[in-house]
Amino acid sequence: MPFQGNSHEAYWNSYRLLESQLLRLSHSICFDDNQIHVYSSELADIINSACIKIESLAKDIYEEHIWPFQEDNDRIPECFAKGKYKRSADKFDSEKWTRDKYDYHCLVEIDREFSLGKKQIELRLGRFNFRKYGSTIFPFGNISLSDCRGGLWEYSERDIWHKDAHRLKSVDWCKSYQAIKHNYIQSIPEHGTIENAIMVLAAFYLLAVYDACLPYRQFEMEDKADNYAKVIRTLEGQVDTIDAEISRLQSKKKTVKNSIDSIKSNLERSMIQTGKKKIKTDLFSFGIQKNVRVKDESKIPGYFWKQKAPELDRAALKNYLKENGATEYAELVQGESLRIR
Repeated sequence: MPFQGNSHEAYWNSYRLLESQLLRLSHSICFDDNQIHVYSSELADIINSACIKIESLAKDIYEEHIWPFQEDNDRIPECFAKGKYKRSADKFDSEKWTRDKYDYHCLVEIDREFSLGKKQIELRLGRFNFRKYGSTIFPFGNISLSDCRGGLWEYSERDIWHKDAHRLKSVDWCKSYQAIKHNYIQSIPEHGTIENAIMVLAAFYLLAVYDACLPYRQFEMEDKADNYAKVIRTLEGQVDTIDAEISRLQSKKKTVKNSIDSIKSNLERSMIQTGKKKIKTDLFSFGIQKNVRVKDESKIPGYFWKQKAPELDRAALKNYLKENGATEYAELVQGESLRIR
């Protein structure tokens, strides 16, 4: 019977279990520069288990968010042989392509799609007492089309780690996993170390984060369009409200202007009646001046008239182009615009 649980939750539960195993070891082993290469079968098991999940998780992310895998007689997948991913196929001999390389190729394509190699993990717990080793890890910083080694760890040759003197130290956890998987007992001293275990869990954590978050990026276009339409309708409602307010304020403006004209007219009439055409106070100066009164506009010479700039008749131009075709100064084009009903 197939697993019916939530795959994201299953990966997170697995990660938490492995993380708790590693942190439990920190109670008996000091995680510092002197002990970072300490090895044990339990550390090797953590590395092996985490890498198995990384392989599975990389396939899930690749197949769900980059390209659905189609395998043909253990040869290079069709998706790498054409289109967007052809550049990947150019780097590999399709005759030698096997299912074993698929795990690695998934990581390469995830890195290409999401810049996985540039993502870093910061070690913040007090259990990590590294001095030469920094707190920054790039779990997939050493993965490329030509080779898949693993990650990079900031490192300094000084006894006390200093940012100015740091460099990136390669931690080849991918190769260590292969060694542990295929030669378990003999590989533990070299590969079943604290260094590899921390790096592998950082890689597992990063992929688990992507696995949990990526589905929220994959909106259906219909849902996205609905959300856009709702926002547009809300904004259109605001436009109607603004138009109504503009109309109200314009009406109020007209009322205020009429009041101003009425007050000025009353003052002007009073000044004329009293024979005072000029008045000066501490605050204002008043004067009655002559205005132009037009008796007959038709008799006014043309040079007193302002000439308006010519306005393009687009409707007439459109009709002309429909009948006669494109010209050197205009043409009809098929425009596109969004309509929401």
